[in-house]
Amino acid sequence: KSGSPFTILRPGLVLALSTPRTIHRLSYAFTYFLFFEGPPTQNSTANRLDYQGFVDVSRSTTLLLDANVLQSRTDTATSLGQDASLLPGATSYLGVTADETLAVDLSQPWRAWEGATFLLQTPLSAGPNPQTTSFGGRAGIEHAWRSAALGVEGRMNDTIIRNSFLPDGSPAGTQQELTDTGVAQWRNDLGRHFTDRLEAGVMRVDRLN
Repeated sequence: KSGSPFTILRPGLVLALSTPRTIHRLSYAFTYFLFFEGPPTQNSTANRLDYQGFVDVSRSTTLLLDANVLQSRTDTATSLGQDASLLPGATSYLGVTADETLAVDLSQPWRAWEGATFLLQTPLSAGPNPQTTSFGGRAGIEHAWRSAALGVEGRMNDTIIRNSFLPDGSPAGTQQELTDTGVAQWRNDLGRHFTDRLEAGVMRVDRLN
C-alpha cells in the first residue's frame, strides 16, 4: 500500500415534492474517487439512488419511508475469504436498504410506533459469491412530558448469509443469525435544537444453523 493525494467528484440531482400532508425527496448521486498517484485502476465509482418520504396519515399518525440503492465499483482484487483469484480486478457491488416507521399518538402523553427494515448486499459478478440478506422489525411505546420521554422498544433482526467461506477457504454453507433485543429509552430535549438520548437493554443472538 502507498499514499496518494485524491479527490472526490460527486455530481447529483435532487427532486422534491411537498404537499400539506406529504414530503417526498428523490435524489441521485454519482461519486468518482480519483487518485493522482499510482495506476488508474485504483480509482473507483459509485451510483446511489435515495428516496425519503414523510406522510401525515391522520392528525395522530405519521409514516416515514426511506430507501436507497447503491452500486459501487472497487478496482482492487477482492478475496472474500477464499483467495485473490476469486474476484480479481474490478468488482462491482450492489447494496439495497429500505425501512419504514409508523408512529401513532395514542393520547396526549402516550406515543407508540412500529418499524421494519430490509438490507441486501451482494457482489455483481459471476459465481457463487457471498450474499447477505437481513430483515428486521421493531415496536415501542413511550410516555412524554414537557421536554422528556421514557419508553421501551423490542427489536428482532434475521440475517442470512449465503455462499460464505470459512477462513481456510472451504464453503461454510448458509449462515443464519437471529438477534432479539429489548431496550429502555430516555430522551431529553436540550432547548429547541438539541436532544440527548440514553438507551440500555439486553440482547440475545442465536446462530440458527
